[in-house]
Amino acid sequence: VWHPSFFVLLLRRMEADLAGCLDGVSPRRAAAVRSRLRTKTLGEALWPRLAVVSCWADGAAASAVAALMRYLPHARLQPKGLLATEGVVSIPMQGVEAIGSVAAVAGHFLEFLDLDHPAARPRLAHELRPGGTYAPMLSTGGGFYRYRLGDAVRCTGFHGQAPLLRFEGRIDQVSDLCGEKLNPHRVAAAIAKAERATDLAFAFALLAPAKGDPPHYRFFAEAGMGSAPMDAEKWRNACRALEEALCESHGYRYARSLGQLGPVRGISVRDGAARFLLARTGAGQRSGDVKPSCLDASRDWSEVFSEVRESEASLAETLP
Repeated sequence: VWHPSFFVLLLRRMEADLAGCLDGVSPRRAAAVRSRLRTKTLGEALWPRLAVVSCWADGAAASAVAALMRYLPHARLQPKGLLATEGVVSIPMQGVEAIGSVAAVAGHFLEFLDLDHPAARPRLAHELRPGGTYAPMLSTGGGFYRYRLGDAVRCTGFHGQAPLLRFEGRIDQVSDLCGEKLNPHRVAAAIAKAERATDLAFAFALLAPAKGDPPHYRFFAEAGMGSAPMDAEKWRNACRALEEALCESHGYRYARSLGQLGPVRGISVRDGAARFLLARTGAGQRSGDVKPSCLDASRDWSEVFSEVRESEASLAETLP
Protein backbone atom coordinates (compact mmCIF):
# COMPACT_ATOMS: atom_id res chain seq x y z
CA VAL A 1 0.00 0.00 0.00
CA TRP A 2 1.05 3.64 -0.20
CA HIS A 3 -0.37 5.40 2.83
CA PRO A 4 -0.60 3.19 5.96
CA SER A 5 -3.95 4.74 6.91
CA PHE A 6 -5.50 3.26 3.75
CA PHE A 7 -4.79 -0.28 5.02
CA VAL A 8 -6.08 0.68 8.47
CA LEU A 9 -9.27 1.99 6.89
CA LEU A 10 -9.83 -1.32 5.08
CA LEU A 11 -9.17 -3.34 8.23
CA ARG A 12 -11.59 -1.25 10.29
CA ARG A 13 -14.31 -1.67 7.66
CA MET A 14 -13.73 -5.42 7.69
CA GLU A 15 -13.76 -5.46 11.48
CA ALA A 16 -17.09 -3.60 11.54
CA ASP A 17 -18.72 -6.18 9.25
CA LEU A 18 -16.61 -9.25 9.89
CA ALA A 19 -19.54 -11.66 9.77
CA GLY A 20 -20.55 -10.36 6.37
CA CYS A 21 -16.97 -10.59 5.09
CA LEU A 22 -16.59 -14.18 6.26
CA ASP A 23 -19.87 -15.12 4.61
CA GLY A 24 -18.17 -14.39 1.30
CA VAL A 25 -15.33 -16.93 1.71
CA SER A 26 -15.26 -20.71 1.94
CA PRO A 27 -16.56 -22.30 5.16
CA ARG A 28 -13.10 -23.78 5.77
CA ARG A 29 -11.39 -20.39 5.57
CA ALA A 30 -14.09 -18.71 7.66
CA ALA A 31 -13.69 -21.33 10.39
CA ALA A 32 -9.90 -20.92 10.36
CA VAL A 33 -10.17 -17.14 10.70
CA ARG A 34 -12.68 -17.40 13.55
CA SER A 35 -10.44 -19.89 15.35
CA ARG A 36 -7.37 -17.64 15.08
CA LEU A 37 -9.37 -14.60 16.26
CA ARG A 38 -9.61 -16.17 19.72
CA THR A 39 -5.95 -15.32 20.36
CA LYS A 40 -4.80 -13.21 17.40
CA THR A 41 -5.41 -9.77 15.98
CA LEU A 42 -7.58 -9.36 12.91
CA GLY A 43 -4.55 -9.01 10.65
CA GLU A 44 -2.92 -12.13 12.07
CA ALA A 45 -6.16 -14.09 11.73
CA LEU A 46 -6.67 -13.08 8.10
CA TRP A 47 -3.07 -13.39 6.86
CA PRO A 48 -1.03 -15.53 9.28
CA ARG A 49 1.89 -15.83 6.81
CA LEU A 50 2.11 -12.14 5.96
CA ALA A 51 5.80 -11.26 6.22
CA VAL A 52 6.30 -7.69 4.98
CA VAL A 53 4.18 -4.54 4.71
CA SER A 54 5.63 -1.93 2.36
CA CYS A 55 4.23 1.57 2.83
CA TRP A 56 5.17 5.17 3.44
CA ALA A 57 6.50 5.46 6.97
CA ASP A 58 8.33 8.78 7.08
CA GLY A 59 7.28 12.42 7.20
CA ALA A 60 3.60 12.95 7.86
CA ALA A 61 2.84 9.25 7.25
CA ALA A 62 4.87 8.16 10.28
CA SER A 63 2.05 8.93 12.71
CA ALA A 64 -0.27 6.40 10.99
CA VAL A 65 2.18 3.48 11.14
CA ALA A 66 1.53 2.51 14.77
CA ALA A 67 -2.19 1.97 14.16
CA LEU A 68 -1.45 -0.32 11.22
CA MET A 69 1.14 -2.40 13.02
CA ARG A 70 -1.23 -3.02 15.95
CA TYR A 71 -3.30 -5.02 13.47
CA LEU A 72 -0.20 -6.72 11.99
CA PRO A 73 2.28 -7.35 14.83
CA HIS A 74 3.64 -10.45 13.11
CA ALA A 75 4.73 -8.62 9.95
CA ARG A 76 7.82 -6.52 9.29
CA LEU A 77 7.32 -2.93 8.22
CA GLN A 78 9.37 -1.85 5.22
CA PRO A 79 9.30 1.93 4.69
CA LYS A 80 9.23 2.87 1.02
CA GLY A 81 12.07 5.00 -0.23
CA LEU A 82 11.57 8.36 -1.90
CA LEU A 83 9.86 7.65 -5.22
CA ALA A 84 8.98 10.42 -7.66
CA THR A 85 7.32 10.31 -11.05
CA GLU A 86 10.57 11.60 -12.49
CA GLY A 87 12.76 8.94 -10.90
CA VAL A 88 13.82 6.99 -7.82
CA VAL A 89 15.78 8.87 -5.17
CA SER A 90 16.16 6.15 -2.51
CA ILE A 91 15.31 2.49 -2.02
CA PRO A 92 14.73 0.34 1.09
CA MET A 93 17.39 -2.22 1.96
CA GLN A 94 17.04 -4.87 4.62
CA GLY A 95 19.35 -4.31 7.55
CA VAL A 96 19.39 -0.51 7.37
CA GLU A 97 15.74 0.34 6.73
CA ALA A 98 15.19 1.30 10.37
CA ILE A 99 17.75 4.06 9.84
CA GLY A 100 16.80 5.17 6.34
CA SER A 101 16.60 4.23 2.67
CA VAL A 102 19.73 3.98 0.54
CA ALA A 103 20.23 6.70 -2.06
CA ALA A 104 19.72 5.23 -5.55
CA VAL A 105 23.18 6.28 -6.71
CA ALA A 106 23.26 3.65 -9.47
CA GLY A 107 19.98 4.75 -11.01
CA HIS A 108 20.35 8.48 -11.67
CA PHE A 109 22.83 11.26 -11.10
CA LEU A 110 21.84 12.78 -7.77
CA GLU A 111 22.67 16.20 -6.38
CA PHE A 112 21.47 17.68 -3.10
CA LEU A 113 20.76 21.29 -2.19
CA ASP A 114 21.75 21.97 1.41
CA LEU A 115 18.65 23.47 3.02
CA ASP A 116 20.70 24.66 5.99
CA HIS A 117 23.12 26.48 3.67
CA PRO A 118 21.07 27.35 0.56
CA ALA A 119 23.81 29.54 -0.99
CA ALA A 120 26.32 26.68 -1.02
CA ARG A 121 26.94 24.63 -4.16
CA PRO A 122 24.88 21.43 -4.41
CA ARG A 123 26.51 18.43 -2.77
CA LEU A 124 27.09 15.07 -4.37
CA ALA A 125 25.77 11.96 -2.66
CA HIS A 126 29.03 11.02 -0.91
CA GLU A 127 29.37 14.59 0.40
CA LEU A 128 26.21 14.61 2.51
CA ARG A 129 26.56 15.31 6.21
CA PRO A 130 24.72 13.03 8.67
CA GLY A 131 22.00 15.14 10.28
CA GLY A 132 21.84 17.56 7.38
CA THR A 133 18.62 18.31 5.48
CA TYR A 134 18.64 18.46 1.69
CA ALA A 135 16.45 18.90 -1.38
CA PRO A 136 17.31 16.28 -4.06
CA MET A 137 17.94 17.14 -7.72
CA LEU A 138 17.73 14.48 -10.46
CA SER A 139 19.47 14.12 -13.77
CA THR A 140 18.19 10.97 -15.49
CA GLY A 141 19.64 8.74 -18.16
CA GLY A 142 16.88 9.91 -20.48
CA GLY A 143 18.21 13.45 -20.45
CA PHE A 144 15.98 15.01 -17.79
CA TYR A 145 18.51 17.50 -16.44
CA ARG A 146 18.89 18.80 -12.88
CA TYR A 147 15.22 18.59 -11.92
CA ARG A 148 14.69 19.86 -8.40
CA LEU A 149 12.21 17.81 -6.41
CA GLY A 150 10.05 19.65 -3.91
CA ASP A 151 11.02 17.23 -1.15
CA ALA A 152 13.22 17.48 1.93
CA VAL A 153 15.32 14.51 3.05
CA ARG A 154 17.57 14.08 6.05
CA CYS A 155 20.85 12.18 5.85
CA THR A 156 20.82 9.64 8.68
CA GLY A 157 24.15 7.92 7.95
CA PHE A 158 25.84 5.89 5.23
CA HIS A 159 25.69 2.42 3.73
CA GLY A 160 29.16 2.08 2.25
CA GLN A 161 29.60 5.38 0.41
CA ALA A 162 25.90 5.78 -0.34
CA PRO A 163 23.98 8.04 2.06
CA LEU A 164 20.95 6.83 3.98
CA LEU A 165 18.00 9.19 3.53
CA ARG A 166 14.79 9.75 5.44
CA PHE A 167 11.93 11.69 3.88
CA GLU A 168 11.09 14.77 5.96
CA GLY A 169 8.26 16.34 3.96
CA ARG A 170 7.42 18.63 1.07
CA ILE A 171 8.95 22.09 0.83
CA ASP A 172 7.11 23.41 -2.24
CA GLN A 173 3.57 23.51 -0.79
CA VAL A 174 3.78 26.98 0.69
CA SER A 175 0.86 28.51 2.56
CA ASP A 176 0.93 32.30 2.43
CA LEU A 177 -2.09 34.17 3.82
CA CYS A 178 -0.25 37.39 4.58
CA GLY A 179 3.45 36.88 4.06
CA GLU A 180 4.13 34.10 6.58
CA LYS A 181 5.19 31.61 3.85
CA LEU A 182 4.91 28.38 5.84
CA ASN A 183 6.06 25.15 4.20
CA PRO A 184 5.48 21.53 5.33
CA HIS A 185 9.09 21.05 6.41
CA ARG A 186 8.93 23.99 8.81
CA VAL A 187 5.47 22.99 10.06
CA ALA A 188 6.58 19.39 10.70
CA ALA A 189 9.49 20.69 12.80
CA ALA A 190 7.11 22.93 14.77
CA ILE A 191 4.70 20.05 15.43
CA ALA A 192 7.59 17.86 16.62
CA LYS A 193 8.63 20.61 19.06
CA ALA A 194 5.06 20.86 20.33
CA GLU A 195 4.98 17.10 20.91
CA ARG A 196 8.21 17.21 22.88
CA ALA A 197 7.09 20.21 24.91
CA THR A 198 3.77 18.63 25.93
CA ASP A 199 4.74 14.93 26.08
CA LEU A 200 2.17 14.13 23.39
CA ALA A 201 2.42 11.90 20.34
CA PHE A 202 -0.01 12.71 17.57
CA ALA A 203 -1.46 9.89 15.46
CA PHE A 204 -2.52 12.56 12.98
CA ALA A 205 -1.59 16.23 12.70
CA LEU A 206 -2.56 18.76 10.03
CA LEU A 207 -2.19 22.53 9.98
CA ALA A 208 -4.47 24.36 7.56
CA PRO A 209 -5.31 28.03 6.95
CA ALA A 210 -8.80 29.26 7.78
CA LYS A 211 -10.69 32.38 6.83
CA GLY A 212 -11.61 34.90 9.48
CA ASP A 213 -11.01 38.37 10.74
CA PRO A 214 -8.13 38.01 11.11
CA PRO A 215 -7.39 34.72 9.28
CA HIS A 216 -5.65 32.03 11.30
CA TYR A 217 -4.43 28.45 11.15
CA ARG A 218 -6.35 25.48 12.48
CA PHE A 219 -4.50 22.54 13.95
CA PHE A 220 -6.38 19.27 13.39
CA ALA A 221 -4.84 16.59 15.58
CA GLU A 222 -5.51 13.17 17.05
CA ALA A 223 -3.71 11.81 20.10
CA GLY A 224 -1.79 8.62 19.48
CA MET A 225 -1.77 5.50 21.59
CA GLY A 226 0.09 6.04 24.85
CA SER A 227 -0.62 9.77 24.93
CA ALA A 228 -2.68 11.30 27.68
CA PRO A 229 -6.22 12.32 26.62
CA MET A 230 -6.20 15.78 25.10
CA ASP A 231 -8.41 17.73 27.48
CA ALA A 232 -8.80 21.50 27.24
CA GLU A 233 -5.61 22.15 29.21
CA LYS A 234 -3.57 19.76 27.07
CA TRP A 235 -4.94 21.43 23.97
CA ARG A 236 -4.00 24.90 25.20
CA ASN A 237 -0.48 23.74 25.98
CA ALA A 238 -0.08 21.97 22.63
CA CYS A 239 -1.34 24.96 20.64
CA ARG A 240 0.78 27.38 22.65
CA ALA A 241 3.87 25.23 22.03
CA LEU A 242 3.02 24.99 18.33
CA GLU A 243 2.48 28.73 18.11
CA GLU A 244 5.81 29.44 19.77
CA ALA A 245 7.58 27.07 17.38
CA LEU A 246 5.91 28.66 14.35
CA CYS A 247 6.97 32.08 15.61
CA GLU A 248 10.58 31.01 15.13
CA SER A 249 9.84 31.73 11.47
CA HIS A 250 10.30 35.46 10.86
CA GLY A 251 7.37 35.70 8.42
CA TYR A 252 4.89 34.05 10.77
CA ARG A 253 6.10 35.99 13.80
CA TYR A 254 5.86 39.30 11.92
CA ALA A 255 2.31 38.57 10.68
CA ARG A 256 1.24 37.65 14.24
CA SER A 257 2.84 40.74 15.78
CA LEU A 258 1.00 42.98 13.30
CA GLY A 259 -2.30 41.24 13.98
CA GLN A 260 -2.56 40.04 10.37
CA LEU A 261 -2.84 36.48 11.63
CA GLY A 262 -4.87 35.21 14.55
CA PRO A 263 -3.62 32.50 16.92
CA VAL A 264 -3.65 28.81 16.13
CA ARG A 265 -6.91 27.05 16.98
CA GLY A 266 -6.83 23.37 17.93
CA ILE A 267 -9.47 20.90 16.76
CA SER A 268 -9.57 17.33 18.03
CA VAL A 269 -10.30 14.75 15.32
CA ARG A 270 -11.03 11.04 15.05
CA ASP A 271 -9.60 8.78 12.32
CA GLY A 272 -7.77 11.81 10.97
CA ALA A 273 -5.50 10.07 8.49
CA ALA A 274 -8.36 8.03 7.02
CA ARG A 275 -10.56 11.11 6.68
CA PHE A 276 -7.73 12.97 4.97
CA LEU A 277 -7.26 10.10 2.51
CA LEU A 278 -10.97 9.78 1.78
CA ALA A 279 -11.28 13.52 1.18
CA ARG A 280 -8.45 13.38 -1.34
CA THR A 281 -9.75 10.34 -3.18
CA GLY A 282 -13.27 11.77 -3.08
CA ALA A 283 -11.93 14.80 -4.94
CA GLY A 284 -10.71 12.52 -7.72
CA GLN A 285 -7.12 11.85 -6.67
CA ARG A 286 -5.81 8.28 -6.95
CA SER A 287 -5.11 6.79 -3.53
CA GLY A 288 -1.52 6.00 -4.54
CA ASP A 289 -0.96 9.65 -5.42
CA VAL A 290 -2.16 11.01 -2.07
CA LYS A 291 0.97 12.07 -0.26
CA PRO A 292 0.57 12.77 3.45
CA SER A 293 1.38 16.28 4.59
CA CYS A 294 1.22 18.21 7.84
CA LEU A 295 0.26 21.41 5.96
CA ASP A 296 -2.52 21.74 3.40
CA ALA A 297 -4.03 24.91 1.99
CA SER A 298 -6.04 23.27 -0.79
CA ARG A 299 -9.47 23.32 0.85
CA ASP A 300 -11.49 24.09 3.96
CA TRP A 301 -10.60 21.11 6.11
CA SER A 302 -13.19 22.06 8.72
CA GLU A 303 -15.77 20.53 6.37
CA VAL A 304 -13.92 17.21 6.34
CA PHE A 305 -13.66 17.14 10.13
CA SER A 306 -17.12 18.64 10.73
CA GLU A 307 -18.15 15.90 13.17
CA VAL A 308 -15.42 16.75 15.66
CA ARG A 309 -15.59 19.14 18.55
CA GLU A 310 -13.63 22.36 18.41
CA SER A 311 -11.63 22.83 21.58
CA GLU A 312 -11.12 25.96 23.58
CA ALA A 313 -7.50 26.03 22.51
CA SER A 314 -7.44 29.45 20.87
CA LEU A 315 -4.81 31.61 22.47
CA ALA A 316 -6.12 34.93 23.72
CA GLU A 317 -2.76 36.60 23.85
CA THR A 318 -0.65 37.62 20.87
CA LEU A 319 2.77 36.07 21.15
CA PRO A 320 5.75 38.23 20.23
